Amino acid sequence: MPSGQLDARVKEFVAARDLVGAPYRRDFANGRITYADLADGGRLGYLRISGFGGYLADEKASYAAQLAELERALNTVLTPERSRHLHGLIIDLRINGGGSDALGIHIAERLTGSGRTFDGTGIPPEVSVPVFTEEEFGEGRDSGFDRAVHAMARR
Repeated sequence: MPSGQLDARVKEFVAARDLVGAPYRRDFANGRITYADLADGGRLGYLRISGFGGYLADEKASYAAQLAELERALNTVLTPERSRHLHGLIIDLRINGGGSDALGIHIAERLTGSGRTFDGTGIPPEVSVPVFTEEEFGEGRDSGFDRAVHAMARR
């Protein structure tokens, strides 16, 4: 389980390295969700979700309240206007502490329409890259982000 300290370190690293110059960047859901239009003319979006819960400062908030906060975030960034211009969306779940399966599924439902699910084992990775190792931090690299941007640019 990723620690809050690692989550904060990664969030700061990504903001300083990967989201510099992003024309639109905003945090939602008690800082657990970040969205940015990348500095590529608005063709790519970046959605970081560090957990499927904890979206409100009140730790005893109901599921309905958590879902409402999630919906507010998704409705704010996934507007029809933005969706028309995006050619790709990088979804960053690398440091995700889990949480409510129902909230995770709700996000997937908003982003897909294929009707195929990957319950249990999840979606197997097609490409393996280092994920926030000390070497990556030390050298200012984010191989996962760079690989995702490269893959999207080829489309």
